[in-house]
Parts: sequence; structure tokens; C-alpha cells
Amino acid sequence: VRLGAADPSDVPTRRARHWPEARRVLGHPDFHHGFREAQSGRPFDHRYVDALPRLGQLRYENGRQIAAECAALGLSVDWPSPHRIPPALKRVVLDRLRASEAA
Repeated sequence: VRLGAADPSDVPTRRARHWPEARRVLGHPDFHHGFREAQSGRPFDHRYVDALPRLGQLRYENGRQIAAECAALGLSVDWPSPHRIPPALKRVVLDRLRASEAA
């Protein structure tokens, strides 16, 4: 990302209106990092987050939240790369989008 350029993932996950917006959020490296850490049971890494820019902090926290939702649903999501969204994770996010449209 160029200095001064808007980050294409700068869309809050709760406010994403459609899949392309949500997909940009999920593809953010800090989202993926937070998701993987939470899924593996590691505690919140405050030192890591404190070193991130504000958007990175939000993405890390978003990733941990989605991982917790997946765990609550009994889903085990294998997600080795932020560039390939697993179908189970995509379904969770699409369900969230549909629920927000209905509200």
C-alpha cells in the first residue's frame, strides 16, 4: 500500500455490506494472524498489537472474534493462507452479512 493510499481492507467486518468488502477484510494479514492465534488457543498478544497501526489492531481483533464465533459454532477451520478463504469461514461471514441485512 502506498503511503497515503487508502487500505482496501478498511471496512469494519460488522459493517461490510457484501462479500467483496468482507473478503478484503479477511485477506488482511493481521486478520489472518489474529484468527490463527485465537484458533490455536494462544492468548491475545498485546505487544504485537501495540506495535501495529490502528487498522492492523482492528483487523487482529476482528480475526480473533471470528475465530471465537467459529469455535462457538463447533467449526474447525484450516486456514493456512490469507489469500484463500476456506468455504466454512466464508459461510460464517456470509451468514453474518445476511443477519445484518435482516436487522
